Amino acid sequence: MGGSGINAEDTGSSGIHGEYMGSSGINAEYMGAVLNNDEDTAPVAAILTASNETIMLSDADEQLLFFIPFRANVQLTAMSISFPKGERAPQTIKLFANCPNVDFDDVADRKPTQALTVPEPKEAGDGVAQHDFTLAITRFNNIQQLTVFVESNHGDEVTGVRNIVFSGRSG
Repeated sequence: MGGSGINAEDTGSSGIHGEYMGSSGINAEYMGAVLNNDEDTAPVAAILTASNETIMLSDADEQLLFFIPFRANVQLTAMSISFPKGERAPQTIKLFANCPNVDFDDVADRKPTQALTVPEPKEAGDGVAQHDFTLAITRFNNIQQLTVFVESNHGDEVTGVRNIVFSGRSG
């Protein structure tokens, strides 16, 4: 088992198993601000825990930008994201490994380490959906910081995110 804030758990319903990296593996002291979040919704520290029940919403448009520093160098193997069903669900997510201090202009002009597409939740209405992604392990070795860019959603003016959790190991 890895060290520094990594616990062995299952990441969720889709069968991605591995070492779940709880929020204790994230260096909250150095966490950058989430750009374009509605400050009256869930704080960033809350959405990085699997037990969070509140939704963070974007503010001016559908885009969100998260800066996630880790306590130790990590190898990421999977990411799970949960979100409200419907048009507020994220659609295009771009991950940037070890690219600190970027803004919306930077991520628009830079090639992501990996781009992810969230399919539209099949069931509309109230509730929360979850989607699990396997990450390209060779691209996510020796990660000190991860930038998560929610570029678009499924049609609403704002995007909602409830949880973003990672699986991987330290070292």
